[in-house]
Amino acid sequence: MKRFLLILPALIGAAFLIAGCPKARKDNEYFPMKVGYQWLYETKVEGLQQPIKLEVKINRTEKVDNDECFVLESFVNSSGESLQKEYYAQTSEGVTLFKICWPDQEVMREPPELVLKTPVTVGQEWKWQGKVLDEKASYQFKVEKTERIKALDRELDCFKIIIRGKHDRGLEYEINRWFAPGIGMVKEESTRREGTKEAKMTALLKSFKGEGK
Repeated sequence: MKRFLLILPALIGAAFLIAGCPKARKDNEYFPMKVGYQWLYETKVEGLQQPIKLEVKINRTEKVDNDECFVLESFVNSSGESLQKEYYAQTSEGVTLFKICWPDQEVMREPPELVLKTPVTVGQEWKWQGKVLDEKASYQFKVEKTERIKALDRELDCFKIIIRGKHDRGLEYEINRWFAPGIGMVKEESTRREGTKEAKMTALLKSFKGEGK
């Protein structure tokens, strides 16, 4: 269950706080990665009465092979222990995920997974195929539209990205994410299915600490 709560991630970040319709931007402005950035999400899991506070922090960078990656660490309910670490870098294509680590396991993305193609524009589509541990997996990404989302006590103009994932053993994901400029991911709705089991989660950004924020 803990790992499902943290599927944000392959996730968290993005960039700019301006009114009006989002415009295409270069580099990683929709997934800002700098040491010191922090995001706090209120996360609701179907079947649990109380929402969970999910805090994501960038405290350092580390190399994965020859790539310098920002390490996004996830903490639940203000716990002092990092439950998940995600390693991202800005590549020529966009924001790329290299690996995810839990306290008892390290999972490489083979090859690294492009999670946000830049610059971001409506209608973009891309696909990732590779291995997660010894299992084949594939994910389809699409920038569906722009949409206004209420978060951080105001209306934010966002890009909505839909993600559909499948793993060989029958695991399926349906994920919707909204990215605002200068901030990052402000909302996620996700469904995880495996056989007859289904789990749903929603997350909404409650606070963000970045440059001048």
